[in-house]
Amino acid sequence: MLPDGLNDVGQIIAYLEEKGYDTLQFHLLDMFSGKPLHALPDETAWSSSDLERHYRYFDISALKSNRTNRGAYLQHHGGVRFKHFGVMPSITKATFFKKTGETNLRSSHHFLQTWTSRPRKLADSTLFVKHYEFNSRYAVGLEQAVRENSYYDNSRECRAAFECLTKDAFYALETEEAVVYQNCEQLRACDFITFSEDFQTYLQRIK
Repeated sequence: MLPDGLNDVGQIIAYLEEKGYDTLQFHLLDMFSGKPLHALPDETAWSSSDLERHYRYFDISALKSNRTNRGAYLQHHGGVRFKHFGVMPSITKATFFKKTGETNLRSSHHFLQTWTSRPRKLADSTLFVKHYEFNSRYAVGLEQAVRENSYYDNSRECRAAFECLTKDAFYALETEEAVVYQNCEQLRACDFITFSEDFQTYLQRIK
């Protein structure tokens, strides 16, 4: 998601280029509905606004975070999946938006493997993306992943969630800590994302 008031990703890339950054980290914000996971409507034909209207909650009350990049910002683990299923996935990812030297653009899964041998210049701020994993296909996907062992580490994370949903057909993720998403500033206020002073100055200049 872009910072409030921006509507062009090129404005972000321009800042990264200006500062010489070639890697940007972002966090996955798990969005969910107040309905039971087994009772969600088929959203195949929905628009992005439909998704935002139906999956409007997030919950970072069980987030586990640690500071990186010399304390510039936080990396996050756990969140909704730790709170409900007891698993601790990383929800901070890195994207190589620019090719440097012999290093090709890579997904976040290759980030740590290439960091030492081909260091990147990490941006001074973080962004986020809304993550709609908990949709109408979630429960079915868990069952398939468990049956086929098709997910990471023999589908260990999927098994924990699948067992939980199997025990309770009306299981829902909404608790009293769930919050309705409003805007980007809301996430800055709770330290989910971080803007450096330079980045804030840049945003004020271009708005």
